[in-house]
Amino acid sequence: MAATPSTAETTLSVQASKQSAEPAPERFPLVGPPAYLGFGLPHQPEAAIIARRQAYGALARWGVGGASAHDVVLVLSELVANAAEHALPYIYVSMGFRTQGGARSVLIEVEDGGPRKRTPDRSPPVPAAGEHGRGLVIVGALASASGVECRATHQLRWAEVATP
Repeated sequence: MAATPSTAETTLSVQASKQSAEPAPERFPLVGPPAYLGFGLPHQPEAAIIARRQAYGALARWGVGGASAHDVVLVLSELVANAAEHALPYIYVSMGFRTQGGARSVLIEVEDGGPRKRTPDRSPPVPAAGEHGRGLVIVGALASASGVECRATHQLRWAEVATP
């Protein structure tokens, strides 16, 4: 028997389905309609789940599947989870499929409200084992390029994943 989604899951899904109707920024050159996806996410741990659902749909429309799609979604999931856990609210995702000289890739950007200010007394210790502390290592391993841009009012982490 399939589980019925909770009210919170339904609300989060509805919030995430309100995608941007804005044209793709110049850094996302279109290779066919639609090759750009932009959407906001709630600043909650469940944000990564919603981002994965949105990404798989877009990747299927763009003809990106298999291991390449899983790599893109894992990178996106790690960047969103990082924003939800370590940054101030808001979270906005931009994804674009692009080709350059015959190479195909997906550019992922996750924008948030910037890093939370922490005092040393409040910073949790980094666990030696467990499920925390490896997100950016995973991003670095799967992305052909990645980086971060820090501004006064927000932060943008990006990664580009090759999709052969």
